[in-house]
Amino acid sequence: LHEEMGYPVLVASKFLALVQLGGVIGRISWGAISDTLFGSSRKPVLLLVGLLAATLALMMLLVTPKTPSWWIAAIVFLLGFTAIGWNGLFVALIAELAGGPANAATAIGLGMNTNQIGKVLLPPLFGLLVDTTGSYRLSWIFLSALGFAGVIFVSRVRERKTGGKRAACPGIQHSPGM
Repeated sequence: LHEEMGYPVLVASKFLALVQLGGVIGRISWGAISDTLFGSSRKPVLLLVGLLAATLALMMLLVTPKTPSWWIAAIVFLLGFTAIGWNGLFVALIAELAGGPANAATAIGLGMNTNQIGKVLLPPLFGLLVDTTGSYRLSWIFLSALGFAGVIFVSRVRERKTGGKRAACPGIQHSPGM
């Protein structure tokens, strides 16, 4: 927003803060949405989150200096809500698929380790694409492609279900509505 759209650094940083706020609210909200609207099923919510995040990354391609600030604010908030806010669902699904507390710790550790590798490697790659092309366009397309790839990956996961609900991980307490 600062480099390509000419927004002052202070204004662009407020949009960055809005992305982070969206992520914080998303981490809380997606779990509640999964529990209340999707019968505690994680997979369909992760698919929805991935589709929304990938689509919102593509919507960043439509942002121009003439785009109203309120529209940019909505896009970046929702991008944070989805692209940052999905983590809790990811951890819950891994724990539930692991089959028990002994396996859950190992599975979550492996999943989080893989996740952290992506967090370390992908931002510099995003920046490298910007530096080599002179535009953010390919970087947003790349980010969106990763989101769609994640959707394909998650779509292949078989969520454990018992009686129409997700299988509880033995030994892990699940509070109603949480």
